Amino acid sequence: MSLKRSKTPIIAVCGGSSAPPEYEAIAETTGEMIAEEGWYLICGGLESVMAAACKGARKKNGLTIGILPDNDVSTANPDVEIPIATGVGYSRNAIIVQTADAVIAIDGKEGTLSEMCYALVFKKPVIVISIEETPVDMGGIRVDKQNSPGLVVVTDPRAAIEEIKKALHLEY
Repeated sequence: MSLKRSKTPIIAVCGGSSAPPEYEAIAETTGEMIAEEGWYLICGGLESVMAAACKGARKKNGLTIGILPDNDVSTANPDVEIPIATGVGYSRNAIIVQTADAVIAIDGKEGTLSEMCYALVFKKPVIVISIEETPVDMGGIRVDKQNSPGLVVVTDPRAAIEEIKKALHLEY
């Protein structure tokens, strides 16, 4: 996939709504780095990983988009600049991924796993950030560096950004 320079990349940050603090810190740093690249951040717009990523992006004046599962834009975390109420529950994950040029997954369970699967179906790059040496449990599915076809597993946000640049052929 190659993007035209006139299009600003939109990067999805997908992750749990109750992640451990260390993953929220990674999400915040990831959001900062997305904004520093001048890219837009899209997510599910709620709490934990999503809120941390948006907070990081907004700290660097980045644009944040939240695709919400319900009908009420007031449910968006405070750092979502553009909240979009869908009323479609988890089905909103398809909208997030179809809008994004690439997906970064940080922690999570079934919802995050569905976003990763949509990304694979839609032929979008999927980068998983895992700080654990053992496989990551995404809703009962084990994601690891050796046995996860179509996924790139990295250990930090900087590596995730570099993988996105490679996957999208972004040469600045």
